[in-house]
This record gives sequence, structure tokens and C-alpha cells, in this order.
Amino acid sequence: MHLCCLHPLKSCPTTDTPFSAQKTVSSADAIMSSVLVPRSLFRCGPLADSETEYLLQLASQVPIQVIRRAQLDNGSIHWTLATDDADVVMYQGNDATNMANTWCTITEVQATLEEAAALFAGDTPVEYERNHKALASDVLDCYKLYTLNPDVGVYWSVLQSPAPALANPRDFCFLQSQGEFEHAGHRGFVVAKMSVTVSGCPDLQDSHGYVRGLLYPSGFVFTELGSRRPGYVQVTHVVQVDPLGKTKLPPWIYKRGMATRVKGLRQVGHQLRLNRLSQAAFRTPDQLVPKDTRTKCFLCQCAFRRVFVKKCRCRLCGEVMCHTCCKHWPLVVAGIPTTVRICSSCALKPNLHEYKARGNVMELL
Repeated sequence: MHLCCLHPLKSCPTTDTPFSAQKTVSSADAIMSSVLVPRSLFRCGPLADSETEYLLQLASQVPIQVIRRAQLDNGSIHWTLATDDADVVMYQGNDATNMANTWCTITEVQATLEEAAALFAGDTPVEYERNHKALASDVLDCYKLYTLNPDVGVYWSVLQSPAPALANPRDFCFLQSQGEFEHAGHRGFVVAKMSVTVSGCPDLQDSHGYVRGLLYPSGFVFTELGSRRPGYVQVTHVVQVDPLGKTKLPPWIYKRGMATRVKGLRQVGHQLRLNRLSQAAFRTPDQLVPKDTRTKCFLCQCAFRRVFVKKCRCRLCGEVMCHTCCKHWPLVVAGIPTTVRICSSCALKPNLHEYKARGNVMELL
């Protein structure tokens, strides 16, 4: 199985033109407001050459293990269907090599592999924390400890307990590596994780009550669907975890925790759309269709003469819509969180190349 480095997704051009938005806040401020563990506790001194060599060697092996675990048939794990919702299928696994709680969730999203890779392209601690929390709602805090190369790093994360009255939050110190691969004629992208021990990540049970869990080879596998569903990728999320601790937890706690992870998998498609919209070039106010030239919504054809039907305009196509058809989207434009009105038609487009050709990020009102 071929694994290679995936080239980072090129960002769209930016501009020095200022823009304004309601209630904008810097990414750093938003992240710092959710920090639970002082960063000074992580004393990440330089790794020894032998440690770096070991971690890089492990980083080349774990992705292959995750890809194999993600195979429902003829893989390394026996999978049994647990739930089958409209958009997400969940399986419970039996791995003869360990006693971990093993789960797998699968969905399909409209995206390219490059867009999927961008979800995990956190070059700075702030970017990593923002991206990681966007994909996992149960993450209380996380931190990037070491960067070994652009595709390999050591991280710390603490997860909310599915049953706070019965179990403490679990935290993990893990190696994460990612790369592009090809399997059975399909391109794919894998993000693999596995627990490791480094001196810069101390045990936090006495100071914060976090029980250090053990993460077996786990992660995300994105695979192009090709002619079966052009423009879509299959997302497989494999989780193998031993929560450890002195008390054995009942099975229903694990199922509740995985229910949260299922929600996170649904969030992948939504986050991909937010990233796609954030890279578009928006129309300036003078490029929008004047409101007084439209008597009805461009999409639903609802008449504006009704008292409660107010006019608003899409910042991509520029047309005049009702508030139902043109909602505020929480985006990160030029590195700054803001909200932008975008109509449902533009928001659902698979690509926004026609908007990128218009130019740079403009003033947002």
C-alpha cells in the first residue's frame, strides 16, 4: 500500500483591504477562552535523536494499520453493524490483538481529498486547536506538543466524560501522522493517531482529575468514491481506545461516547462546506443587486410585500433573497471569524471557482 506526503492545500489570495463584521473575535482569543490546562505544564524540551527516530518510524507504520482497520471486509478487525442512520453507519469491532473498545463510523461527504486534508492542516497551535475542536464536540482542551515534520506531530487532548457522575474525563498523549495513499484503484487520505509517551506531557490526574487513556491505532480515512459518486469521498472514522482507570466502565458509557463521535462525523461535511465558503471571494456592496429592484425572493419567489419578509443579499451571487433562503454562515475569512450572508443555492455548490475568479476578500458588511 503506497503512502506519500499530501501537498498542502493552497490558500486563496488575501488582500490588505479591511473588512468589518458584527462581533468578530480573533482566533487566538477564542481558543484561549477554552484553555483548561496551563500550557506551562507541558515542558516540551528538545527530543533526543533516538526519540525522534522512533516516533518517525512509528508514524510511517500507524497509517497503514488504520487503513487496514477501516476495511469492513477482509480487514484486521471483525465488524458488526451497530446502527444504520440515514447518513451515518456505525459498527462495533472485535480486535483479537487487544482489549480496546473498537468502533467505526462511516459517511459520505461532498469534497475533494485536498479539502479533507485542509481540515487537519494546523500549522500553529491555534489553528490545530480550532480545527480539532470543530471536528470533535467532546474535546475540552487540546495542545500541539511537538512538530516532527509537516505531516507528523505529537499532541495532547482531553475528552469530556460521557457520564460525568461515573467517570472522569480521559486525556491522551498521541502521535498523529497523515498522508495520501492509493488502494484498490482509489486515492485516499489518512489521518492516523496512536498513544505515545513523552516527558513533556505529564500525567494530569492529581492536578486536574484527568485519567490518561490508551489510544490504539485510530483515525480518519478519506477515500474517493470515483465513478460511483463523483465529487464525493467516503469518510471512515476508526476509534480504538482503552479508557484505563481503576473502575471498569459499563458498556453503555462507551456507546454514549460514540454517539457523540457520530455527531462529530456529521460535522465533517459541515466543516468542509464552511472551509470552502471561507475561501471564496465575496462581492463588494456596490456589486450586489439593489434591494429596490426586486419584489420577490430570487430563490423561493416569496413576495416582499409581506410585513415579515425582509430583504437580504447573498455575498456570493449578489441576488436579493428572503432571510429563510439567505442565512448567516460562521466563517473564518483572512484568519478572522465572522458571519457572512450566503444563500442556500451558493452554499451547496460543490466548488466556488467562479467566485474565486472575482478577486480578493472584500469588505464584509
